[in-house]
Amino acid sequence: MSRKHARIVEQNGLFLVTDLDSRLGTRINRICIEPFVECFLESGDRVAFGEIEMVFLEARDFYRFACGLF
Repeated sequence: MSRKHARIVEQNGLFLVTDLDSRLGTRINRICIEPFVECFLESGDRVAFGEIEMVFLEARDFYRFACGLF
């Protein structure tokens, strides 16, 4: 993962991720996204920056996820 790999922003309560033309790419739920195209994120989406994968959670879903209820 590079230092400026991708950007996540919140706009009007919606979250968007944009790949910044990274060498290893960005994926949402295993689907590669095009560089410089904003893509919506939903709570529970798996986001991968190169080989590093994480789960995107909105605050309201964190407790359910931590307890294995998600």
